[in-house]
Amino acid sequence: RRMDAHRKTLQQLHGGAMTPKEFCERMIKEWQTKSREASENADLAAFELAEQELSNYTEMLKRYDTDIT
Repeated sequence: RRMDAHRKTLQQLHGGAMTPKEFCERMIKEWQTKSREASENADLAAFELAEQELSNYTEMLKRYDTDIT
């Protein structure tokens, strides 16, 4: 399954110290910051990228919440 492969990749990248849910939460915070900065700088391309990434990680977080619980 794709989610299982993603979990293995996350464990390799973070030495198993961070759960997939924690990784998604961290990335959501980072992309929220990037979105805000892009908005403040009127950088439409950066804002659109940040919003897309936020959407992606939010959806992944929902799936991990469903898979784990």
